[in-house]
Amino acid sequence: MYEPRRCILYARKSTDREDKQILSIPAQLEELRRFAAREGMIIERELTEHCSAREPGRPVFSDLLTQVAQGKVERILAWKLDRVARNPIDGGALIHYLGKGLIKELVTPDGTYTGNGDSKFMLSVLFGAATKMTDDLSVGVKRGNRAVWERGRITAVPPLGYMKVRDRPGYRGAGKTMPDPERFPLMQELWRRVLNGMPVAEAWRIAVGDGLTARATRRFPDRAPSVQHIYKCLRNPFYTGHIVHETDVYAGEHTPMVTDAEFRSVQALLARSVEAPRPSKHEFLYTGLLHCTCGRFCIGELIKGRYVYYRCGRRREGRPRCHEPAPSESAVTASFEKSLGRLALDDALVDWSLEALNVWRKTSESDEARRATALDRRLSAIDLNVKRITDLAVAGHLETDEYVERKTELLAERRSVAESIQCPNSDSLRWEQAVRDVLTRSGQFLSGFQEAPNDSKRELLHELYENCVVKDRIVTPVLRFPFTVLGDARPDSPAASKGDANYPAPAKIVQSVRKNARPRSRRERAFHAWWARRDSNSHDLAIAGF
Repeated sequence: MYEPRRCILYARKSTDREDKQILSIPAQLEELRRFAAREGMIIERELTEHCSAREPGRPVFSDLLTQVAQGKVERILAWKLDRVARNPIDGGALIHYLGKGLIKELVTPDGTYTGNGDSKFMLSVLFGAATKMTDDLSVGVKRGNRAVWERGRITAVPPLGYMKVRDRPGYRGAGKTMPDPERFPLMQELWRRVLNGMPVAEAWRIAVGDGLTARATRRFPDRAPSVQHIYKCLRNPFYTGHIVHETDVYAGEHTPMVTDAEFRSVQALLARSVEAPRPSKHEFLYTGLLHCTCGRFCIGELIKGRYVYYRCGRRREGRPRCHEPAPSESAVTASFEKSLGRLALDDALVDWSLEALNVWRKTSESDEARRATALDRRLSAIDLNVKRITDLAVAGHLETDEYVERKTELLAERRSVAESIQCPNSDSLRWEQAVRDVLTRSGQFLSGFQEAPNDSKRELLHELYENCVVKDRIVTPVLRFPFTVLGDARPDSPAASKGDANYPAPAKIVQSVRKNARPRSRRERAFHAWWARRDSNSHDLAIAGF
């Protein structure tokens, strides 16, 4: 029966500016839709992204890779390979998933790439070529910028008081920096006032009253500069006729606004005017941990220099505002302390759960031994079958094509069995060890949080919680696995009270460890059924019969 080829369409361009690649994504989508129709492919979803692929970490592409790792994507359709990856990490991830069979194909109009050796080799070459082109472009851009600075010009927008005149009107380029006829005299007068001892804020108010404005850009019209912008200008050595880039200083061809001595005098005045320098940024304890119900991060905000509140970041002018009330830092701390306090388990419950894991481990080890014995027998049977069909082929009782086909199948199965022997299923062991560590630490989270410094507090919260949602000034933390077993094990928790098929609390812990394990044996099923019937207040496992 014909099965349609399903795919996820991914289109990307490196910038979202309207004067660059404005037709790139629409053109990609149109061409790929036509290509999919010709090839008989069904596009399940269309993903677009405005982001550079020079470095890993594209949000949309990262989500796509997560779905690929979970086996939810059959194939990816893209216009070019460099639209998908231009760095070795993203390219290597795609090649790895193709080799593992988690994704069937990577399709472009230029070719289709699968998980066989030739395709993976070609992908590594093509992705490497894309990365090399990006690196060469970076080197070329840096070399070109250095040549511009050596000519006495700048590549960026000139500071307030100057303007650029292009060498060729209508073309982009460094251009020559010239005094702005409207703003140069006003900025020069501002420098003079500051040199005469006038406070910067007062000089800024006078200049704005005289009509000083920042030059219009693509996004903003003419507007009055902020006082912070004026401080930045007064610290910029560009006004002395020099171009400073990192540690290099170049002589500029533009007209200086002040002399070197005047610039040093202003820097001395600015240093004396600030008794205690204000921090450039505040370090808020819960920044990056809290999410609003609308999906945005909650941003720390200092009120009256004393009080810290965490408000939704969706409050910029010109954008839809979020009206979720902001909780105070003390309220957030109280919510976390309450959640951490609920993770502490009774010593008797911890001992009972650890003993339950020991019993389960013994039964699992016996099953692992039986599994290893069965795999060894299967490996011997495959070797015997290979020898038999070889003898039949030598005797002429088996055609060459049929012999090659059967031997290929047997060797493929042998490789699979050998890998299973060398790499036994360790997921259950890993999860069991993680749960053991969590159980032994269950009573230390609250005290560790209260006594630790801020950096250690953030690390602890990142380790414990995968998401913390703020609604009506109340923080609802969501635990990560394996810490979820602590919440499930509490008698008053919803998971423990409601249960899953009437499992008591410690059985929930064992079930969490089992969730990635293979099917249980009859002996394990009998133990699990007995455990489900146990009273949650009993601590004696001796009658289990193990």
